[in-house]
Amino acid sequence: MQTVKLAVDSIKTEILCGYKNPTKQVQILRMETTVQGYFERVIFPGEYCLFVGESNQDLEVYSSGDPTRIELEKIPCDTLKVEETE
Repeated sequence: MQTVKLAVDSIKTEILCGYKNPTKQVQILRMETTVQGYFERVIFPGEYCLFVGESNQDLEVYSSGDPTRIELEKIPCDTLKVEETE
């Protein structure tokens, strides 16, 4: 029998995540996952988006208040985890 050792960082755990657009601009959410490929959504001001992410991935949030500049914010999916209650 062969034993395979995996680094903790290589273990991918799917989690339910939520993000709300707190700005007055339209944002684009994007994430590359190993299971589902790319996740990409347009999210309007005040809108809430639920999605399945991986615990070791970052959600990329693109927004633009100025037509000549695009801002990128990376948010770890672990911080967006939705707590499920019974």
